[in-house]
Amino acid sequence: MKKNLKIYLVPHTHWDKEWYFIKDVSDVYLVDNMKNILNSHKANKDEAQFCWDGQYSIIDDYLKFFPDQKSKLKKLVEQKKLIIGPWYTQPDTFNTLGESIVRNLLVGTKLAQELGHSMQVAYLPDTFGFNSNLPQIISKTNNLGIINWRGADDELVKHNLFNLWEADDGTKYPTYNLFRHGYYTGVGGLLKQYHKNWSKDDEVNWDPDQFASKHAQVYLDWVKSEVEILEARAASTNNRILIPIGSDQMPMVKGWKKVIAAMNEIDPENEYILSDFESFFADLVNDPEVMQKAQTIKGQFRYGKYARAHKTITSSRYDIKKLSREVENLIYKELEPLAVMYKEFKGEYPSEIILEATKLLVSCHAHDSLGGCNTDETNRAIIARLESAQGLVEGQITLIKKRIMEKMKLNQNDILLFNLEPYAFEKEFCIKVNTRKQSFALKENQQNINFGISKQLFFDNDNFKIVDSSTDFINKEQKVYSNLAEKDLNATNFLLEEATGRFQTTVNFKLAMPGFGYKVISLTELEQPTNIVNQKETYIENEFFKIWVEANEIKLFDKKRNQTYSNFLELEAHIDAGDTYDFSPPKEHQEKINQLTDLKILTQVHNNIKVMNLNLVYNFSDITYNEINYQTKSQAINLHIVLNQEKIDYNLEIANQVENIRWRIIFNSEIKNQSNSFADQAYAIVARKINDEHTKTALSEKWVDYPIEIEACESLVYLTDNKTAFGVFTKGTNEYQIIGANQEKIAITLFRGVSRIGNRDLLYRGGRASGINDYPHPTPESNLLKKLEFSLSTYVSEDIFKLNVLSKLNATPSVYYQKQTINQFQWKGDTFVQSQNSLKIKKLPNEISFANILALKNLVVTTIKQTWDKKNNLIRFYNPTSKVLKIESNALGAELNLLEEVQSNSIYEINPNEVKTFVLKLTHEKKSS
Repeated sequence: MKKNLKIYLVPHTHWDKEWYFIKDVSDVYLVDNMKNILNSHKANKDEAQFCWDGQYSIIDDYLKFFPDQKSKLKKLVEQKKLIIGPWYTQPDTFNTLGESIVRNLLVGTKLAQELGHSMQVAYLPDTFGFNSNLPQIISKTNNLGIINWRGADDELVKHNLFNLWEADDGTKYPTYNLFRHGYYTGVGGLLKQYHKNWSKDDEVNWDPDQFASKHAQVYLDWVKSEVEILEARAASTNNRILIPIGSDQMPMVKGWKKVIAAMNEIDPENEYILSDFESFFADLVNDPEVMQKAQTIKGQFRYGKYARAHKTITSSRYDIKKLSREVENLIYKELEPLAVMYKEFKGEYPSEIILEATKLLVSCHAHDSLGGCNTDETNRAIIARLESAQGLVEGQITLIKKRIMEKMKLNQNDILLFNLEPYAFEKEFCIKVNTRKQSFALKENQQNINFGISKQLFFDNDNFKIVDSSTDFINKEQKVYSNLAEKDLNATNFLLEEATGRFQTTVNFKLAMPGFGYKVISLTELEQPTNIVNQKETYIENEFFKIWVEANEIKLFDKKRNQTYSNFLELEAHIDAGDTYDFSPPKEHQEKINQLTDLKILTQVHNNIKVMNLNLVYNFSDITYNEINYQTKSQAINLHIVLNQEKIDYNLEIANQVENIRWRIIFNSEIKNQSNSFADQAYAIVARKINDEHTKTALSEKWVDYPIEIEACESLVYLTDNKTAFGVFTKGTNEYQIIGANQEKIAITLFRGVSRIGNRDLLYRGGRASGINDYPHPTPESNLLKKLEFSLSTYVSEDIFKLNVLSKLNATPSVYYQKQTINQFQWKGDTFVQSQNSLKIKKLPNEISFANILALKNLVVTTIKQTWDKKNNLIRFYNPTSKVLKIESNALGAELNLLEEVQSNSIYEINPNEVKTFVLKLTHEKKSS
């Protein structure tokens, strides 16, 4: 008899490692649950399989306490009784770099494989939405497809459970959506028999050995309504339905084989299959009828029709997101490529340090962790892990640079500059140099380098304070004493310097750099004062732009395009009546609440660098919300604007004084009435509709999460009229919205502060409080009442596709090292005395290049690193242009997938928004010292 439905039941847990509890608490229950699994399978060899949330990290967490039990876990994993991987931890897909999603998969899959098996489905049960290029990433990791939940609406998934999801590069990959009730679809019928909190019966007794038929009947009665919901969409699966049996922190429940056998006896019309996510997905994709009928869908999953997608979690806990982005760039764009270069000099690639730092990083990328929707205690722990990763990485970077430098014949104050891109180009540097004297020259081969000073700090030892030249107009003659380099240097005497002060100067310059290599420049201190000019002007200008303040309004004139931007830049504050998950204004006060009441302007000019420093003071409207009268508050903001050739840089400092507030910086692009905005996300430039038609129907359709048109980015958002593009480069601020009467303004959320994990009945999200609904759980630290710093840039260009390359270069700090003894605290680890474990190479030249792949100049390189198996180096890049590009080069070897496995066919061209990985073959091109 043919069954109507095949219903796959999958025992699992969704393991939030931290949330309204710290990880230490969940570790206790992890240990308890893992012991239960081990003991259950020891007592019953026929016990059902159990999926631990598609994560490997729970293995690390358990072995931390019981390292001697690895062989026991390995046996269960090999037998597919304990199912782990392919992730290291469940990832956020909007607040991380695409490279971090790949590393999460790489580490999780490789370690799970070493233990016996990695689940071959990208299972994403609770992530707050999914970026539109995820199918391409998953397609290059040997996974059968994707199982996801949040972010779907009926039109996006075409009323199906199963579709082929098309990525931004055109890749189509199988995807099953856990429609309506997600990963806990089937848990209610279990919990009402297993857990007293869910049952009206005081006699809760889950005992399949004695009561399998009773349990089966109760479960069938309960799950019937869920099956009816899913059956209406099951034509796309050839009448297969997935019923996950599990929930948050759910332990393994014994006896499912007997219960499901009884279900099949009671219900002859349907077939009930005890399964796992991988087996279920294999049955789908191996069914020709399913694959032939599969429909294609496209776009990001960020709709809150059936489940909350929390779009504006992108601006919650800015401090966590900024630190995460800094660590990401330090690992992928600094340490790893430096370590590859170091290995070419006979140094040891620090695999273990990098792996540990990567684990610490991606352990903070779970949807709750990186989202910041946690207790203050939990968020402190997340920051501590990120700081641990940062310390590992920065310490290792310093050690590598010092090891390289000690094999070079450098003079005091020589500066070693690195170019970690795989091609030669004129690279923009922004570096901090340390001197005794205020004035100095930079030279390459005795030729002066034209540089500009954007900031100069004087460390005044007499008065134990730091003076900023950009805000201090007193030119005070400084006494200069002997240089420590002339004395015997030991581990402590730099703490006892005799000099009364020193300077740290931020300089900007461009320099022709060899591809994937370095060169040395010299610094010479000068007797004459520096020619920094401080002025009380209301404008700055260079050959490209003029910026001025007129009637408290910041204006811009673009000389190249002969265009004036009125009200070019403004800062805007709103009350945030939301929570750590979502922004929402109060129903009665949706307007901006800040008014500029005081403005001081100082300008500074040095060569080609023009700086405007604005000290802005804002008062607020006479509004009371959450017992706060905003009229009693004021907020000072320091805005530092730097004209840096064609790029304009903006640095803001805010010592936040106000609770429940959102601040945005708004740029007027003068590009009006376009259909789409564009942003970078996970190896792609993504077009997003500025006006989403769902906003017109969401209220009447009773969506659980209003589809506000606020979007995410990695480092770039722009508007274009197909002739000119106006772009904003970001560093750690991941959220934007297109606003304005003609939708010409790009609003970047700087940060928002809130007082609770969850709030009820928000304007943008009705109903229960997210996170904790039982009571109003306070999170005072989520108001970010502390000093906050922000860095952004704007760039206008007719070369639209150049913007993404520039934004990525802009997001990565300059890599350099100055040989000096004036400031031993600039780099982490610089105060340590090194061992004599120097490089086993006689001498290094003062300039070297290892690669010059000119075909990559229009592409975004995301990493250069050693492969997992330690046999090769690799390079990964993506194509942000609209054209298919050829990438032939002798430096590119075999093509790899994202698990770093050699592919049978290497294709040396790259489609728009495609990411590719190749073995990198380095060569040595030296120049004499």
